[in-house]
Amino acid sequence: MAWTARRIVVWAGVALVVVLVGATVAARHAAKTCRANAAHPLEEGGGVALDRIEPGTAGYCRLVHGFDKSAPNALRLGRALIAIGAPGPKAEGFALVKSAFEAGYAVAGVSLSELYRVGTGTNADVATSRRVIEAVIATDPPFLLDARAQLGAILLASPDEATQRQGLRLLGELSEARPALGLTIGNHYAVRVSSSEHQQAALDWYEFAARAGVPEADIHLGALRGDERSPLADLEKAYRHYVAAERAGVADGWTYGELARLSYYGKGTPRRQAQAFEWAVEGSARGNGFSSFMAGVMLLDADDVANDSLRAEAYMELAAQQGYEGDAAARERARGKASAVRAIPNGEVSSQSCVIRETASHDRNVYYFNNGCSRPINVYLCQSHVAIDLWQALGGNSRGARCEMKKVAAGGFIDMFYGADENSSWLRSAVANSYMEWASCSWPFVPVPGADRSYRCEER
Repeated sequence: MAWTARRIVVWAGVALVVVLVGATVAARHAAKTCRANAAHPLEEGGGVALDRIEPGTAGYCRLVHGFDKSAPNALRLGRALIAIGAPGPKAEGFALVKSAFEAGYAVAGVSLSELYRVGTGTNADVATSRRVIEAVIATDPPFLLDARAQLGAILLASPDEATQRQGLRLLGELSEARPALGLTIGNHYAVRVSSSEHQQAALDWYEFAARAGVPEADIHLGALRGDERSPLADLEKAYRHYVAAERAGVADGWTYGELARLSYYGKGTPRRQAQAFEWAVEGSARGNGFSSFMAGVMLLDADDVANDSLRAEAYMELAAQQGYEGDAAARERARGKASAVRAIPNGEVSSQSCVIRETASHDRNVYYFNNGCSRPINVYLCQSHVAIDLWQALGGNSRGARCEMKKVAAGGFIDMFYGADENSSWLRSAVANSYMEWASCSWPFVPVPGADRSYRCEER
């Protein structure tokens, strides 16, 4: 019995050790994951922006905070909760960030100031936002330049012009060490288009940032140069700036939409429709409604892009979902053509069987050709006449049959063949048709001539 009891105690101890080791490993993993995914960028060792915090991080951070309620862990849990986006977690996250700052963690003050400024997890309060960041600056933290830059941005956003000037001075002082602040100052002037001086100031600051190697500056310069209403408009420079941003890997959906617009319409660059379509598709994938709409337009109209009204309609509907309505007439045209494609029975785009020949009741050499289907068709019709053939032959000009494309409504008239036989008068024979040939496709597809008098249907 004693041996059995001893074995029980031993195995219980082993089990306890296993549990403790497992808990320690889990805790370390949670701490590592929380640190990697939710630390503030200004923390020692760096971190991630709030909008880059991955879903599920809050669970790891809550576990860590459960056994270590230090200020850094409170800040990380607070940021992870705020990143969830729901009102409840935002409010809880705000309270945790505030508690971390009140515990003396200066990095948390930078985060708290921004939360007050934009009203995340609490009511927006710019005055408190300023007081918090000034308190952080008073501690002379290692990230003093970043804290002062945040104060400058707060001052610049003030409705009071005197306060704005304070912000401009502060950001200007810091711009040599932080060239990206040139974008903040440039944006301040860019939205004030009431005077050419403001636009020039915006241009100067954007160019300052670009010369300092800030790649995002090219997006702002492209926007400024690409505004055709501006006295600073220069579409060639706009295009070059957008291309530079794309090559630097900083182009967003809007930038791709502008590249598509300039390339498609040949503004500031030779017209390249296929390249424009690729850029529009990329911008659409990045959530830009204008890019989606441009992709739809090209699928309807571009010469170098295979027309596809079903995809065009889908892109234009996506554009509306992304917040860009675009031209109503173009949307209706896409819907009309897409509806026609869906209405084609069994997807049979070739409609040769729709062309019905009827002999005229008054003349057996006259034939009427009609669309016998209940949908519109496009007919490629080629014909010639005896007299015209003879005239061309005498003149040494053999251009052959005259061809034309016709859109014919359901049940509509296509053309008439005016023939002749051995009993016809010489005048009748002279003006008679000598040849007629056609190919037809269901609208919006059109017959496209190929080799050996063959045809294929393509959407145009």
